Amino acid sequence: MRFLLQKYQLLLFFFGMIFFSGYAQKEITTTQVLLGSQHIEQVQFDSIQVAFLKNYNHNLPLIDNVELRSETRDLLLRRQEYAIRVKPNSLRAVLAKKQVYTSKINEVEIQGRIHFNEELEDRYNFLVDYIFNEKLRTAYEERKIQLQDKLTILEHTVYDENFDVRDVVDSEEELFEVELVLLGLKEDQTYQNAVLSLMVGESTNAIYLKSSDVITATQILATTLEENTSQDNLEIQLRQSKLTTIESEMELDVAKSKKIIDFVQAKYGGKNSVFFDENFAIGVGINLPFFGNTREKRSDHYFDKLLTESEIIALKNEQEKDHKSADEDFRRTAMKYQILKDQAANSSVSSLLEIYKKIEGVSPLILLKLKMSEHNKKIDILKLEHELYEKYIKMLVSKNVLFQTPFTNYLITNSSLTD
Repeated sequence: MRFLLQKYQLLLFFFGMIFFSGYAQKEITTTQVLLGSQHIEQVQFDSIQVAFLKNYNHNLPLIDNVELRSETRDLLLRRQEYAIRVKPNSLRAVLAKKQVYTSKINEVEIQGRIHFNEELEDRYNFLVDYIFNEKLRTAYEERKIQLQDKLTILEHTVYDENFDVRDVVDSEEELFEVELVLLGLKEDQTYQNAVLSLMVGESTNAIYLKSSDVITATQILATTLEENTSQDNLEIQLRQSKLTTIESEMELDVAKSKKIIDFVQAKYGGKNSVFFDENFAIGVGINLPFFGNTREKRSDHYFDKLLTESEIIALKNEQEKDHKSADEDFRRTAMKYQILKDQAANSSVSSLLEIYKKIEGVSPLILLKLKMSEHNKKIDILKLEHELYEKYIKMLVSKNVLFQTPFTNYLITNSSLTD
């Protein structure tokens, strides 16, 4: 009987190991999540599109077209005329066309980088929310336990002379609010786990995010803002590339309008009346530069150029405002966070708690209330810390630092963002 029992225990242990090994969670790093920005469908499509455009032969040929013409006079075959007409493109037009296509490819490249940067920024914000959702959930779980302990203590003091029924009511209401907060945080975590699994292409129940190497708030506060040199954002670069395209198209139209030789023609008109003599002629078509056949096109280009230049000025002003606003928001949040941290460190509640812990016979309710007060400050600090990380990312985005190459993972100490 004992042998059979040991046998079943070994079998249960063996199957249990198999079961839990099948559900072993895989560690996912923040770098893996950020690198996944390169593999979303839109970014990959943009890369394929750019590669196709670069390999496509877009050059304007020196010969525009070749025509073979034939004309019959009096329906006599001996008087049949043949002509070959060649229409060339000017070298100036060829160079201008090349510049138009190059600048348009640059526009597509910049638009692809904009899509990538939007995805990268979204993933940074997602990671910050994911990390702090877990921290807040743990903190509120602890607050829930404290409130439950408080209600248990109050139940045992219901017949005491100093019993405060209002304390029970307030504690139950706070417990209800905490449970609602926890419910929301758990729902957020379920959703975030599903999103995380899609980002890295793994099973929802088989992964967890490694956050032990994420930089601390102290490290963020030590960030030197002046070292984060800014540059024009991609929206401005896109408008500048469009401006180059417009100017190149203007140059192309001018080159076409100033093309002197319209065509070169060789004509054969059959045999002449003189023996062995034949009608052969060479002709040239000359464009006269007296008519504004491209004036309307150039007028449209000038309008587009002025509009694009105006957009660039507006975007640069907006970028400067965003820089100042993001810097100020970060500084303000950092200051509030530091003040709250200093207040918590120098709090009289913490001092009283340490004193009362050494005194025998102190009411458990007093000790618990002091612990709860201390814990509430920790939650407030945690919320402000979450805001600090958000402002930190926003500051890097406003300065376009977050997207500078080679890419860097600004959430960890070892910040290289490579495969």
